[in-house]
Amino acid sequence: GEVADDNNDNRGYGDVGEENHNNDNNNNNNNNNNNNNNNNNNNNNNNNETETKKKKKKKKKKKKKKKKKKKKKKKKKKKKKKKKKKKKKKKKNYQKQQEQQQNNHPKSKKKNDKTTSIFDNAFIDLFLADVSRC
Repeated sequence: GEVADDNNDNRGYGDVGEENHNNDNNNNNNNNNNNNNNNNNNNNNNNNETETKKKKKKKKKKKKKKKKKKKKKKKKKKKKKKKKKKKKKKKKNYQKQQEQQQNNHPKSKKKNDKTTSIFDNAFIDLFLADVSRC
C-alpha cells in the first residue's frame, strides 16, 4: 500500500471540503428545523394543556363559588331560623311573665281577702255573742 502523503491530504480544503461544509450546514439547518418543529409542537401541546388547565380551573372556581353561595345561603337560613326561635322563646317567656303577674295579683288579693275574712269572722263571732246574750 501507498503511504498517505500529508501534502495530498485535501480534507477541509478545496472542492471536497466545501462539499463537506455544505453538507454540514444542511444537516445543521435540518436539525434546526426539526428542533423548531419540535418546539412548536411542544408549545402547541403546552398551549392545549394550559387551555384545558384553564378550563378546569374555571370549572373549579365556578364550583367553589357555587359551594360558597350554597354555604352562605345555608348560614343565612340557619341564622333566620335561630332568630325566629329566639323571637318565639322571647314571646313565650313574655306571655309566661304576663300570666304570672296576672296570677300574682289575684293571689295577693286573696291574701287580703283572707285577712279581711278573719276580721269578718271575728266580727260575726262578736255579733253572735251579742245576740246570744239577749
